Amino acid sequence: MVKTLALREQATGAFEKGGWQVLFRFSDVKRVSSTTLLHPSERLQVTLQIPVDGDGSDWVLWLEACGETPASLTGA
Repeated sequence: MVKTLALREQATGAFEKGGWQVLFRFSDVKRVSSTTLLHPSERLQVTLQIPVDGDGSDWVLWLEACGETPASLTGA
């Protein structure tokens, strides 16, 4: 688990140094270590999920656009 936490910190450190805000960190000794970060523009959110040591699963990265829905899409 310590190795997984170190990998998570290494992977997210560059984002944090670039001004990204950590919204959420989670670690579960049986499954994953996860971090969600928000871009300084508040228009992009990234979640990185790293499986625990020896799990053999791939890392998962989610990108999510944030912001208001244009009026043309909401029907307003």
